[in-house]
Amino acid sequence: MSSQKTNEVEIEEVIQPPMADEEFSGNKRVLHRWEGILLAVLCIGFTVFHLYVLNVYSLEPLLFRAIHVGWGGALGFILYAPFRRAAKKGVPWYDWGFVLASIACAVYIAIELDGLLFRAGAQFTTGDVAVGLIGTLLVLEFARRTSGLALPIIAGIFILYAFVGKWMPGVLEHKGFAPDRFFTYIYSEYGIFGVTTQVSSSYIILFVTFAAFLQVSKVGDYINDLCNALF
Repeated sequence: MSSQKTNEVEIEEVIQPPMADEEFSGNKRVLHRWEGILLAVLCIGFTVFHLYVLNVYSLEPLLFRAIHVGWGGALGFILYAPFRRAAKKGVPWYDWGFVLASIACAVYIAIELDGLLFRAGAQFTTGDVAVGLIGTLLVLEFARRTSGLALPIIAGIFILYAFVGKWMPGVLEHKGFAPDRFFTYIYSEYGIFGVTTQVSSSYIILFVTFAAFLQVSKVGDYINDLCNALF
């Protein structure tokens, strides 16, 4: 019995580091044991995938960034509840739906990669439009859960502007975009999978991984103490 409790504590320490070492998030979930193990496995796989692609076997940028966003979104929907009052123990069924939808968007891009690259900016299918719309909404929801309302509201204003531009005055006026054209364009390397995702998937992920290693291994504390002792 004591051995089982010890194992549970060790898993919780790996998945959820001490509160003193991280910023508190009011809508972060307390996971069931099996959900915590699943999250740990997905996080390890997420890290190994990026290290492998960035150092050993490169992928088409669109595919790599789509997997980065889809996989990362799945992790976020497991870990963060939609609202603070909903941050109870366990992941509800609707968030598992978000997880599957996030992964499905990346899988669609992997399957239709050649067609997407060929059709980029010229043609689109019903599947392209559906994935573009769902993927964009998932990114907005993920941003809201992790960063608050400010970023989704700003993004929503610019999305709305794409559709109402023909009714805007003066220099703000433009012809406007059809929804199918807009969402297939925004859910591409010209939008969500552009420079920001390139930096996130190529550089930020490496810095975060290294920082997490220093935090968990306490090497960071050792370096800090050494510098304080020397200087």
